[in-house]
Amino acid sequence: MTDPTFELANAHRWFAKHLNNQAWDLLELEQLTPTQRELMRNTAHTAWRHWWEIGDVINHQRAEYLLAHVHVALEEPAAAVHHAVRSVQLADEAGESYRAFDQVFSHDAAASAYQISGSVHEEQHQSTKIEAARALLTDQTEQRVANEWLNRRESAAN
Repeated sequence: MTDPTFELANAHRWFAKHLNNQAWDLLELEQLTPTQRELMRNTAHTAWRHWWEIGDVINHQRAEYLLAHVHVALEEPAAAVHHAVRSVQLADEAGESYRAFDQVFSHDAAASAYQISGSVHEEQHQSTKIEAARALLTDQTEQRVANEWLNRRESAAN
């Protein structure tokens, strides 16, 4: 096999970002066709694979909560819980790079995963998620993200 004519690390980073964004775009659709559901699942897993090659712990953690959200949307509780647990575990390793919005998304994924699995752990993650979202509202640089997230979650609940 010949060597690639491109920088492999740059290719991994490009695909990780592009596929990550595509998966989130699909997640935000109100209704998915069966083809879009498969595309979302495979796109998120492929983004995870590229992040694992090039990313650091925070990228791995974010890839895991993306996968948890995707599997929640696909109503696949076992996979959703698996990736939510990994996301929360990796948060401990992320240190300073772990930001408040990561905590919100991680615990939102965990709460949703546990909810569709019928687990009692949902309440713990709901509480942590709400506390983290409130903390976000005090940080002006992340206020817009928190407001969008809270508005989207409230409208989804109604």
